[in-house]
Amino acid sequence: MRFLQSAKTRSDLRREYNFATAPTFVFVAYIQALSPTAQAIEDLSPEGASHPNPEYPWKTGGKIITPFEHDFSDLKLSNPKMLKMLTFLESCFRLIEREIAVACFPRSSDYS
Repeated sequence: MRFLQSAKTRSDLRREYNFATAPTFVFVAYIQALSPTAQAIEDLSPEGASHPNPEYPWKTGGKIITPFEHDFSDLKLSNPKMLKMLTFLESCFRLIEREIAVACFPRSSDYS
């Protein structure tokens, strides 16, 4: 969730995700719309016993549920919100790849 909070202010992410010409509030609203999906992903951590856990069984309403029995429907690729999150993350990775390439393989003209 902290990543999404900081993403709201990153102009390089706005450009990468084609929001460069849109008003800032449009990009911020887009990022905020990703928050429930990001929270569902964050909730997969094995900490706590009150939510589905991909590693260990958990108890809900007196019944023990195993990860195999739970469908994790919010996180399926057929969920449009999850596809939106994956598209955003792909943009983030493209930006990082470019930054690494520039850092590791600077153009020879950069040495002049």
